[in-house]
Amino acid sequence: MVIICLKVGDTLFSIFDSMGFLFGKVTEQMIDKFNVELNSYQIDSKEFGLMTVVTSMSNSTQQQVGEVLHIDRTTMVKRVDHLEALGCLTRVKNAVDRRTYNLELTSKGEQMLRELWPTLVDCERGVLSALTDEELQNLKSIFTKLVKAWN
Repeated sequence: MVIICLKVGDTLFSIFDSMGFLFGKVTEQMIDKFNVELNSYQIDSKEFGLMTVVTSMSNSTQQQVGEVLHIDRTTMVKRVDHLEALGCLTRVKNAVDRRTYNLELTSKGEQMLRELWPTLVDCERGVLSALTDEELQNLKSIFTKLVKAWN
């Protein structure tokens, strides 16, 4: 492993002192591992996340789902087009505002999520396998606290 350091005056800083770097590396490993598994389904981790949000936010518009996921409109359209072409979700005219579309998972999309959820869990476990059960619970508790603090 290469350790990247920066000397400022008499102080030596390592990139491994950065929480952002460490979080990023763990996240990168999880995403890379999961994307390998998703490849045969012709989706990536972001599209998996989009489908998960759609299933948990019934009667939500494409714009609302995009806002939750912090996906810009252009990217959202491309991702929804792709998932629609695969038969995983459909756009349904919003009954209240005919200018907008609600997103709904198809039975194929629902089945895909059911099949892939255990794969996600396995990928996470693989990346975090160096941690004990107690450390995993502590990490989850810390992450949950951080996420709740943002909302």
